[in-house]
Amino acid sequence: MQTWRRELKELRDIEDGGAALTEEQGTLRRRYDYALRTLRDKNRQENYALSFLGVDGFLPGYAMARETVTATCLEPYVEISRPAAVALRELTPANHIYANRNIFRVRKLRFETLRSDDERTRSAVFQRTLVYDRENGRVFEKGTAPTEGGQELAPVVFQSYQLADVEMNQHRDIDDREPMRRRVSFAIFGSALPRHAGGREGKIGPYDCRFLQRHDLRLVNLGRPRGDGFTFFPICTSCGATRSPMASEGELERFAEDHQKLHGKGTVGNFALHVEFTSDAIQLGPFKTHGEAANVFESVRIGARQVLDMGTTEVEGFILTDEKGGYWIIFYDPMPGGSGYLPQIVQHWQTICRRATDVLQNCATQCDTACYSCLKHFYNQQDHDDLNRHEAINLLADLTQPLELAHAVPAVTLQPVPDEKKADSQAELDFAEVCRRRDFPVPPAQQFRVSFDDGSYTDADWAYPEKKVLVFIDGMSEKLHGDPKRRARDKLLRAKARMKGFSVVEVTAEALRDEGSLAVHLGELAVYLAGR
Repeated sequence: MQTWRRELKELRDIEDGGAALTEEQGTLRRRYDYALRTLRDKNRQENYALSFLGVDGFLPGYAMARETVTATCLEPYVEISRPAAVALRELTPANHIYANRNIFRVRKLRFETLRSDDERTRSAVFQRTLVYDRENGRVFEKGTAPTEGGQELAPVVFQSYQLADVEMNQHRDIDDREPMRRRVSFAIFGSALPRHAGGREGKIGPYDCRFLQRHDLRLVNLGRPRGDGFTFFPICTSCGATRSPMASEGELERFAEDHQKLHGKGTVGNFALHVEFTSDAIQLGPFKTHGEAANVFESVRIGARQVLDMGTTEVEGFILTDEKGGYWIIFYDPMPGGSGYLPQIVQHWQTICRRATDVLQNCATQCDTACYSCLKHFYNQQDHDDLNRHEAINLLADLTQPLELAHAVPAVTLQPVPDEKKADSQAELDFAEVCRRRDFPVPPAQQFRVSFDDGSYTDADWAYPEKKVLVFIDGMSEKLHGDPKRRARDKLLRAKARMKGFSVVEVTAEALRDEGSLAVHLGELAVYLAGR
């Protein structure tokens, strides 16, 4: 709440200074206002104390979770609840839902359950403008990435609605007309949002690994792949009515015409669907190719099922592509409140990798690459061409060792956007990008001045004022901080800052490109941020 209030105050200060908020700033203000009102409203079920503790993992969340989607049919009456991450795949307009001896189809998104005061607030809070980077195969919110696609393939910009509770209609009884259940494979992309409650990080073989608690994640369902694009979901933005994207062209045209007569022009459009939820998460990477990441991802889940005796869906995940084309595995717990398997995976990592290797070496069919007895299953169809048990065994060889997460990662609330005009050098902006990429909190203050009683002062390049931590990014050329006289003056001023209770972290510009030095400085920074 303090963070949201601080951000709102900065936006109010802009207006008080006589300037108008940009469209992006206005959207942020509505989001922060909504978040504050949601937290303050004691009647909200999710702020009931046990529910809050259940969602954050302090108590079992099975009966008290808020991050669920409910599907309801009135005739015959049936109510189905699924965790948000599961509902995005199962409770969509394209799927058949099998329950209570009947087959149901989703016909409406219940926008009223989104609890918005007006259309603009609902759009700001529950609608997102997202970008699909076709060159790197990633989805992210527009304006949040330094680069938004390559030069050859233009990115696809689209709108997405948060999946709310849904209404179903009975399609027909379950009988022998279908030889098997109908399941649809969707194009689902995941992304890691900035907020998390901190954790630990370390190296395992050539890869970085982080275990982060209560990490905010987003999954986006773009529908079925179609050529170079996707079959987004037809939705009426006024009432939430929807149709399957695989319906006939005539049916979709009639749907748009009918709702245009009901609500006016332009209410029906094609949208993605997304969910946002909180889970502990394991991040592992970067891998050189999507295939490497996919093979390790499936292998670790196989080993975890063997060692921890867990089900096939107890731990889910996705592969995230970063701005540099590196591939990261993100493991998460789909059960709100957590089932507790992720910490056990960290604890028993070496045994899990060893057991996964045994399973792959002894595949029941002794397949040439991969089969349904080892790496393949229905939901990873998009990766079937990349899966290869022999490649997976080679990759696991580098990972079969104890997982030691030696360094702390401080908690992140809201990530501020650096002001390029305030930066004295590119190295200062590079430091902010390093923090963002490594899930560290980006410092909220740039060019932060600390004044002393004798009239002298020092300007830190970055600062965490509430934590009383100063960060100096020093260029070490002879004209800058490499000059002995300037170095001596810096040493004196920074000693004065320490006397005033500030912690000081000094990073050279060259250290930003040295993984070893960077780990030392970020470890020091994590200690200071966690210790206050």
